[in-house]
Order: sequence, then structure tokens, then C-alpha cells
Amino acid sequence: MPREVTTIEDPSFVFGLSRRRQEVEAAFARDVYNVFNQGPALRKLQGVAGSLMKLMTSGPGNAFDAALGDEGFLRLWDRVPKNRPGMTMWQHPMHLRKLDATDCADVIRLAGAWVERGGLQGGARAHMPRGNDPGTAKEAFRVGGKQFWGPGARVREDGWDIEPHLVPFMRDQRAAFTGMAGQRGHHGKKRSKRAAGSSSVLQLDRLYGLVVACDISGTTADCVFALELFGAEYGLTAAYYMLPLGTIVHNMHHSVLEVALVASLNGEMEYHVGFFETLRPMRAAAFPPELNGLQQAIDVARAQMQNEELHHLRYYEGHLPKGIFQFRRHELAALRTSPISDAVEMLGRAPCLGGYPQRSDVVRLLQSQGFAA
Repeated sequence: MPREVTTIEDPSFVFGLSRRRQEVEAAFARDVYNVFNQGPALRKLQGVAGSLMKLMTSGPGNAFDAALGDEGFLRLWDRVPKNRPGMTMWQHPMHLRKLDATDCADVIRLAGAWVERGGLQGGARAHMPRGNDPGTAKEAFRVGGKQFWGPGARVREDGWDIEPHLVPFMRDQRAAFTGMAGQRGHHGKKRSKRAAGSSSVLQLDRLYGLVVACDISGTTADCVFALELFGAEYGLTAAYYMLPLGTIVHNMHHSVLEVALVASLNGEMEYHVGFFETLRPMRAAAFPPELNGLQQAIDVARAQMQNEELHHLRYYEGHLPKGIFQFRRHELAALRTSPISDAVEMLGRAPCLGGYPQRSDVVRLLQSQGFAA
């Protein structure tokens, strides 16, 4: 017997439900960031940042310089002296103590770029994960994996100012430049890149009522790559794969979906859109003591999505939102295990949805999984 899904055609309700869903994700990212940005977790990240800087500056100089050129816009460089900042950082621990979780994640990300630039040549070696991830670094990353999601699936153009309802959740609301991407925007304006055109992620944003952010995250690809290479060596368990969900999403650089897709495509997560419990890395059997707060962040967001019945699919009439199919609490178990919520599965299906999913497109999608609309 088909499972019934509630249909609502009320533009104000559609916008309100999507807005609330986006607020839940932004609050979740803030809570995750706060876990990583205090106490033993931050001390550990600062130590890792110093160790990685020492490794990078003792390796091939051309690789470090090339990585700095790739990542020259990072806020991190405002925290440390210029010229050879990495050398100064690890020689003077007081500089490390100035770094917040975002800065530390940027160093980890920088290490990923450094490896891509040939940093593991000339005597420097990375130990593959032991007890953190039984696999090896994935081939997708080895071959320049920031494009591993497929040609033409990642399309970005100039964006727009951050949505007012998300501003209260931003990490740095007083920054000279704010907006999606959390960095200097185009032409000095408070804006940056957003998914556009044929972007597969954009189609999913429209379907699920998510914020349109900066498309699938190459920053996360660098960060996850570096965690796979160096994580176990520096005592970072699989739980640290959640680091980009705080540092990247809370900075309004990318959305939860855009970060989780990278981890899911690389086998570290199995994210189902809107089900925050699936953001727990699959190999993280238990959170280490310094990251215990992550479970509370997951539980709060999960309860809000369930209790406020925020799980829904949007459909359009032309380019305008027309209505939604809303999943009530008793349907969430079926949705949770369905391809309809599987982020990786739906990334592959996104091109079939068209630029703006029409009612008939979404009805066919629902019916293919036994839902009656």
C-alpha cells in the first residue's frame, strides 16, 4: 500500500518551512564549530596545525610556496607573521594559541594542497591511517579529486548577500567581508560565489529547500584528504571528519549538503539529507571525550527536523516555488532509508530533475519509492 505524503500549495508556507530548515542547519554548524573551538579539542587542533606546518616547511620549498599561492586568501595569514609563516608558527607556540578551529582547519586544508603540489617528495613521508580509517587515501583524491564528482556538475557564478535569516548564525558577523563563502567577495562586495546553471547541487538545493551555497566543496576535499593521510599520525580519530561541518559551514562557505557530499562520496559518511545522525562518520564508533558535544548537536538538530516536520520536497511552476510534499513523523523511517534522501544517490539523479523540479518530476520520484503523492 503506498505511503501517503502531505501536499501543501501555499507559497508563504513553502518559504517558511525552507527558511526554518536552513536555520536548523546553520545552528547545527555553529554548535559543531563550538565543540571543536574550545578546550582539549582546540588544543589538539593547534598542535596538529603546528606539526603540519613544520612538516610542510621542512619539505620541498617549491611545494610549500605553491600551496601558499593556492591558498593565499586564508584568514590564517592574519594570525601569523608574513614571509615564511609556517616556520615561525611551529617555532613559537604562542602563535599557535592564537589560532581558532577555522585557522587550524585551514592548515589541514593547506596540507592537502601541499600534497597535491608534490610535498611528499624529497624525504617527507605521510603515514597512512592506523585505527582511524583502515583504508588508504582514495584514488579519487590522488588524481586531483576536487573534480571527482563529475564534469559539468559543479557550476558557480557571482552570488548575493547572505540571507538575513542566516546572519545571526554566522561565525563572524562583524567581518569586513561577509557572505556565502566566508571570504572576500567579488569586486569588494559582501558576496561571493553561489551554485548556478547546471549545478547538480543546485538542483538538490531547490528540491529540498536548502540554502543555495557555493556548490560541492573542494575545500572539504582538501581537508578530508589531509585527514586521511595524517589524521592517525597526529591522534585525530574518524570523528574529526566532522571538522569541516563546523569550520566550513559555520563560516558560510559551503552548506551541510556540500560538505557531507564530499565525505560521503569518499566513504567517510553516508549522509541522508536532513537526517543529522547520518553525519556521524561511519568509522566513529564513539566520539572521543573532547568531542562529546557533537552527539548533542546531532540530537538537537535531529529532534528539530522531526518535531517541526521540516522534511519536505519542493516543486515549482516554471521558476517559482509552487508547493511541497511534506513528510510527517510516521513516514520518516521510510524516508531515512530511501534513495530519495540519500545524498550521493540523489546527486546522480539531479540532472534528471531539470533546473527547477516540476510537480510531475517530484511525483515520479516519490512513486518510484512507494510514496503516494
